[in-house]
Amino acid sequence: MSKVLTIDSVMLEFGTKKVLSDIFMEFETGKVTGILGRNGAGKSSLMKIIFGTLHVEGKSIRVAEKRMHKPYLEKGTIAFLPQDDFVPGYIKLKTALHIYGINTDKLLADFPHFAQLMDTKMKNLSGGERRLAETYLVMSRDVSFVLLDEPFSYLAPIYVQKLKEIMQVEKGRKGIIITDHMYRDVKDISDKLYLLNDGKNYKIENENQLVELGYLNKPELKNPL
Repeated sequence: MSKVLTIDSVMLEFGTKKVLSDIFMEFETGKVTGILGRNGAGKSSLMKIIFGTLHVEGKSIRVAEKRMHKPYLEKGTIAFLPQDDFVPGYIKLKTALHIYGINTDKLLADFPHFAQLMDTKMKNLSGGERRLAETYLVMSRDVSFVLLDEPFSYLAPIYVQKLKEIMQVEKGRKGIIITDHMYRDVKDISDKLYLLNDGKNYKIENENQLVELGYLNKPELKNPL
């Protein structure tokens, strides 16, 4: 049976700037939900609010109708890939896999090149290698929902495509919530899509809405009369 994570009445202000205003969204296990928005729209802040590490007054976060103030403290509920590196740099890749309970053979089946990097410290991996490894750690967690903030950063197209394939498999046992500046990849992988714009959220049904709401530029007409 699928679970639903609901966020409601989310408000966020920084000084006099209203970043988020009365946000309502629903996320389901078995689906990938994408969140789009321009820089500064509040995507990363919203992820932290959902995770429970950024506190705002009045918000409501519910999983299967159970209200939660800090979902990250609820075992088996949620995992989060932040924009910044989160695994300590001094830890070797093989140690990180062990800590997170990740099957090394499974990782190597998906990304064989990591076989040569098992004894490498996380800080000595390239930006793309580290991002790929940390994304894999989070996506493989045995939780109901995962939050992925910019998982495609620094990645070559071949690895972006592979991650999208893994997400299609992983969503069979969890809900995936993703935001990334590579909007076409987010749109491609998502079963449901939201846009944050001027502090509000909109459920997106087609690409024309992204143009109407100012997220995408209107395509130039070919051979205009």
